[in-house]
Amino acid sequence: MALKGRLFAVALAALGLILGGLTVANPLRRPEAGVSSWLAKRTPLGSSWERVRDVAQQHGWYNPNLQGSDGRTSGPYIRGELGRYWSVPFYTYVTVFWEFDSSNRLANIRIWKTVDSI
Repeated sequence: MALKGRLFAVALAALGLILGGLTVANPLRRPEAGVSSWLAKRTPLGSSWERVRDVAQQHGWYNPNLQGSDGRTSGPYIRGELGRYWSVPFYTYVTVFWEFDSSNRLANIRIWKTVDSI
């Protein structure tokens, strides 16, 4: 019996390491502030509207037909669909709003997470 208990503990620890690794490997699983910081390395504050759009297009985040607001945006912005991840029992979708000032320079990166449910 002691051997079965040890094997179970080792399997449980391995599962924990795998799930922990998935969380670290996928930046979308980070809290909104963490996702925003991750994006700021690619699109620093002060970047031009064109530069942000180009980066978003290169990564497949930008779709010119999906530029609707979530009701919290004001002024010029670019909406990007970063992707989704499985968060039991539903998917979580991660959207970014790059918000620009009156000079079309990036002033804020705001993350919006929504959970798909039944």
